[in-house]
Amino acid sequence: MSSSSVSHAISTPHTPPPHVRLLNDAEFAQCLLNVDYVMWLASEGYFEDEAFLNYLKYLDYLREAPYFHLLVYPSSMDMIRILRCPSVRQQLLKEPAAARAVLQEQLWCSWGLRKEEELKEGDEQVDEEMLKSEIIGSEK
Repeated sequence: MSSSSVSHAISTPHTPPPHVRLLNDAEFAQCLLNVDYVMWLASEGYFEDEAFLNYLKYLDYLREAPYFHLLVYPSSMDMIRILRCPSVRQQLLKEPAAARAVLQEQLWCSWGLRKEEELKEGDEQVDEEMLKSEIIGSEK
């Protein structure tokens, strides 16, 4: 057996193909919008696990243009940013009820800001279309 086939045979059972890993990462990131799930992760000690915290940091690649379109709920990236904050993680462990309220408020605010940006972009597109139609209409 060649060395490349050995490494392939070793990595196949444990490492999903890149496209599957990408979809799994996107799905997991979006699951973090469920505050009850985040609270469960905290109760199980995930936010004290360095490997899990590194995984949250790793998921930042989903913000990049080639991957961002896979997110049905882009606010999930805001939640990851929030969960990477040490003070938030400490509050999740020490004061779960208060942490739940903070997470819900943060998500609501980030959703509102994102919607506001989308509306502004939509208004700019409408303005461009109106300008084009006025220019075309005046040329006739």
